[in-house]
Amino acid sequence: MVLLSPSVSVERALNIVLNTVSPDRPTTPTGPLTSRPNWLRVFTSSKIRSPTAFRILAQPAVDVLKANSRELADRLDGKSQDRARDAAVAADDLLSVSAKTRVMKEIVEHRGRTIPIELTELVADTVDEYERAYPDTSFAVDCPGSCSLAVTPDITHALENLVENAAEHNPNNDAEIRVMLDEGPDGVVIAVEDNGPGIPPNELTLLERGQEDVLNYGSGIRLWIVTMVIDEIDGALRYDAGDDGTRMTLRIEG
Repeated sequence: MVLLSPSVSVERALNIVLNTVSPDRPTTPTGPLTSRPNWLRVFTSSKIRSPTAFRILAQPAVDVLKANSRELADRLDGKSQDRARDAAVAADDLLSVSAKTRVMKEIVEHRGRTIPIELTELVADTVDEYERAYPDTSFAVDCPGSCSLAVTPDITHALENLVENAAEHNPNNDAEIRVMLDEGPDGVVIAVEDNGPGIPPNELTLLERGQEDVLNYGSGIRLWIVTMVIDEIDGALRYDAGDDGTRMTLRIEG
């Protein structure tokens, strides 16, 4: 069992995310590495408020980049072919990472804000979304008929990233994810269980210690977002791993 909590500022966290896209490049499209804050403004200062809307608008440009990279890969060989294929993969990564930075910005903007949320409906809607995104994964839900709580609107991001992380990193042919919601006298518990291999030890260690120098894209970014939300509501996040899979437990004090 491991308890996770964030320990860096959001601006540094955003820089970490951006660094995962191209950590070895000495320059960025806007100039030398010292101009990296310009990247933050590009990713986070747009009037496009929804990460989903941003992804929809950015997708055509990413598709062009991927198509051109794949066409080049078909015409090349050796190391040049490998680089063209890497460019196609990086385009998808950049789109996903940029969406995550916008989520992180929203979390900061919502600090101190709470709204009534029907958590049973939130769990059902989230699972329905990821059932469509991961049709080969079996999903199950265990929730009370109703569970309403005044909490940060970013609890949505926390749940989405927990479910996405479980689905994305479960290579089993019989991949299963179970999302449970339980309301007790001391608060609410949301648990996401899967039968996958678990979080890589290096990513778990970084989150546990709060180190920000070598955070890897993947589980690390998703769980960083979750821990940012947990920190905002003074909640807790616990990670348990066993022979049958893993369990992430999010506790919200009542």
